[in-house]
Order: sequence, then C-alpha cells, then structure tokens
Amino acid sequence: MTDNRSNNENDAFAIAKDALRLIGQFKTPPTPNVYGVWYRYVEGHDTELIRKLSPAVTEAQSVSVAMLESIHSQTANAADETNASVGEALIAELDRFQSLITQQQAAGTEFEGTIDTASKLLNADDSSQQSSADCIAVINAGATAMKRQLHEASQKLDAAQSQIAKLQTELAQSRRGMMTDHLTGIGNRRYFDAQVRQTLKSLRYCSGSVYLILMDVDHFKHINDSYGHDAGDQVIRFIAMEISRRHPNVSLARLGGDEFAVILQTSSALAAVEFADQMREHFATQQLNIMPARTPIGSIRISMGLAKLTENDDEKSWYTRADGMLYRAKGMGRDQVAIEEECMQV
Repeated sequence: MTDNRSNNENDAFAIAKDALRLIGQFKTPPTPNVYGVWYRYVEGHDTELIRKLSPAVTEAQSVSVAMLESIHSQTANAADETNASVGEALIAELDRFQSLITQQQAAGTEFEGTIDTASKLLNADDSSQQSSADCIAVINAGATAMKRQLHEASQKLDAAQSQIAKLQTELAQSRRGMMTDHLTGIGNRRYFDAQVRQTLKSLRYCSGSVYLILMDVDHFKHINDSYGHDAGDQVIRFIAMEISRRHPNVSLARLGGDEFAVILQTSSALAAVEFADQMREHFATQQLNIMPARTPIGSIRISMGLAKLTENDDEKSWYTRADGMLYRAKGMGRDQVAIEEECMQV
C-alpha cells in the first residue's frame, strides 16, 4: 500500500482522537451526531460549521448538546452541497478558460490576416514609397492590437488558472469529506468502493497477494439492546481506532453498522489468516468499559471472512466471496476467521 494512503489514515486517526478529546473536555455524549460535528470541526474543512462552533469553544468555554445537534441538522448535508456547488463552479471556470483560448486563436487568425494584407501591399506591381508606408502602418496597427490582446488574455488566463487551482483543491477536500465515516473517522462505503476499484486496476503491479477481509461484531445487537446505542457507537469507534493504531498501513473502511473491511496486501494466505486471527484475538482480550460511567461490557468478539483477489474478479464477485466467508465464520460458532480452502492450498 502507498505512503499517501498511510498518511491519510494517520491523519484521520489523529482527527478522530482530537474529536474524542473535545467530547471529553466539553462533556458531550459521543452520539453519532455529536461526534460527527466534533470530527468536522477538528478536520477544519467545513468553514460554516467552524464559524458556528468556534465562539462557544474559544470564548464561552461551554458547548451544549442542543447546540451540537442544531449545528448537525444545519450542516449535515454540507459536504454534498459543497461538492455540487464547487463542481459547477469548476466547470464554469473551465468553460471560461476554454473561451479565452478560443479568443486567442481568433486573435492569432486576425493577425495572420494583417500579415497577409501587408504582404500583398509589398508585392503589388505599383509598389512605391507610399505603399511601403501603408504596409508598415498595417503591420504596426496589427502588432499593437495583438500585443494588447495578448496582455489582456495573459491576465485573464492567470486569474482563471488561479481560480481553477482553488476550486480543484476545494473539490478534493469536499470529496475527501464525502469518503469519511463521521462516526469513526476512517473511510466509509464510498471510500471502500474507490479502494476496491483502484486495487482491481493495479492488481498486475502488486507483489504478493491481495485479500479482502470483511468483519463484524458478534452479537452487536445485544450490546445495543443491553447498554444502549451510545455504547454500540463507542464499540464501533474503539474497533476503528485500534485497527488504525495497530495497522496504519492497511486500507480500512466502515461499511455500515458494525461491519468493517480491510484490504490487505501480503505474501501468502497463511500470512493473511495470521493477520486476521491476531486482530481477532486482540479484541477478544480487551475488557472494554463504556463511558461515562465506565460500565464494563467485557471483550469484543469479531468474526472475519477472507477472499483472495483474482484476475477474474470484479468489485461484486470479490466482495461476495469475502461475505460468504464471513457467514461461514458465523456458522462455525462466531469469533472465527474463515478463508476459502483453495487459498490455503496454494
């Protein structure tokens, strides 16, 4: 996996950690909406959210749950709206850029006409001092007009290039926000789909093998029913942060609910199974306490299914086979790792 991907995941982990710090500092419950607002506040891309929240953070030193819920309701769809708005502005700016190029081409054609006119004057049979003077006047007038047009166009092109660069940056930031799971700070389903497409394209250049690991929490509904949905959210965030901390170089995403996905490049099926089993054992040995009352809920049991990427796979088939292995792990009694038999025979 690339260094850029590692940097992105480390950045997401740092943002998530800081968001959780603010949750504790202001004693706001870590609900999805509240956590989402704090995450976007730390991330720093949502200027409207920052404008609304900063005074309370820096001056009042007090942030209420009602305020955070209100901000969430007002800005929840900001990423999608920003993406659409910036995309439209970028298209308009590119159109203007193309128009400037077309104008320059027309100016060049006009100057060519001026040169042709001057050439005809010079080649005329009755060439005289007057015709030479007319020729020079024509060329001077054309050159002056061309110089003015070039100067104006250069200024407009510089401005257009600067605006396009700005809009491209805003669009990239908006898309990055759209690929982030705001509960955990890791990639979401959209991010996962993009990573799968990229992995399929680059399979021929990968050394070793690439495995998709699907995982979910055993009896997660019991956690929600017994301790509340806030407890379930804390479990989900804990899993995301632990995997990010222990394995910062893998591609990790939350697909929804309690289901996660890891794209792992490794040397063999045995190495992939060992990776998954070590991760499973790590969570099985953790004794998790739910805040703020530090209510103990015990260890977290996770089932995992693995599928090796093949040259015949597409996005759907690879996921479907890994999902089938996840169901096999559940059928084996849960808290298990399952992989296709043919992978282990290689």
